[in-house]
Amino acid sequence: MPARLGAVLGTHPAQWAGRLQGGYYLVGGLWRLLHARSFERVAGPKPDQFQTDVTAALFTAVGAALIAGTRNSAPRGPVRVLAISAPVAVAVIDFRHRRQIRRLFRLEAALEVAFAAGAALPPRRPPPAVCRNASCSASAHSSVARFGRAAGWRRVASRS
Repeated sequence: MPARLGAVLGTHPAQWAGRLQGGYYLVGGLWRLLHARSFERVAGPKPDQFQTDVTAALFTAVGAALIAGTRNSAPRGPVRVLAISAPVAVAVIDFRHRRQIRRLFRLEAALEVAFAAGAALPPRRPPPAVCRNASCSASAHSSVARFGRAAGWRRVASRS
C-alpha cells in the first residue's frame, strides 16, 4: 500500500474498514443534510422529511465517531461494537424492505456486511520481545511491557 494511503487508512484491515465506513456514513449523512434534492434523486423520494433528516444526522454522528475511534488503531471496545452493530442493523433493514427499496440499497446491504466483517477482524498481536544477550536490561523489558499495555495487548506467556 502506498505510504500516503496507509497514513489515511491506517495499518490494520479493521482500521481501514472503520475509517472507510466512517467516511461513507459521514459523507452520506452530510449529503442528505446539505442537499436533499440531489440525495433524493439518487436514493428516491422520502415521504417523511423529519425522519430522514434525523437518520442523516445520526449517520453523520456515527461516521464521525468511527473516524475518531479508528484514528490510532483498529476499533476497540465501544467503537468496535458500533462498527459492527451499525452496519448489521442497516443491512437487516435493507433486507427486510428489499421489495420496496431501490436496487442501490441491495448493493448497500452487501457493503454494510463487508464493513461489519472488517470491523470484526481480531487485532494483530505484537511480536514477542526477544533479548538474546546478557546485556539486556530489565528496563528494556519494562518499556516493551508498558507500550504493550498502552496499546491494549495482554500478556499471554510469561518470560523465563
